[in-house]
Amino acid sequence: MSRAFAIRIGLVLMGLVLVAAAGIHFLRPAPTAEAALVSGKREPMPELTFSTLDGNETSLADYAGRVVVLNLWATWCAPCREEMPSLDALQAMFPKDEVTVLALSVDRTGKDKIEDFLEEVGTDRLTVVHDPSAKAPRTLKAPDCVKARSCSPSALRQSDGKGSAPD
Repeated sequence: MSRAFAIRIGLVLMGLVLVAAAGIHFLRPAPTAEAALVSGKREPMPELTFSTLDGNETSLADYAGRVVVLNLWATWCAPCREEMPSLDALQAMFPKDEVTVLALSVDRTGKDKIEDFLEEVGTDRLTVVHDPSAKAPRTLKAPDCVKARSCSPSALRQSDGKGSAPD
């Protein structure tokens, strides 16, 4: 066997090892809010204040007595674009005074860009609020993927104020 052939075989084997390692990392299941509910991890949600798209200040406390599905999202987030119609469909299944899907934008842009995004993805049932300071992910101790601008987890705040979020 020639030296060049042995080097090629070695490179192919190293490539296969790298592909296998990447597959193991990326194919493992992501933590879900459902898993947190099943595990019994329920802690009070931290107090959050944010603005409605009309410019009025509101907070999580304003939704006391109902289940709140809190979704952090942004107009630049590709997974957010994909999940918004599903969240909109979820809201359609419940009266807002019992279950509220609260879509909290962490965009630093103004409401026009947010409204354009919502129109593009075809959502009209969500309660949309805005955190232009983008402090909500840190306050909620959201996974690093939100801070890195690559995913959008949802948290569930139950009517008693206790919450569950992805690990």
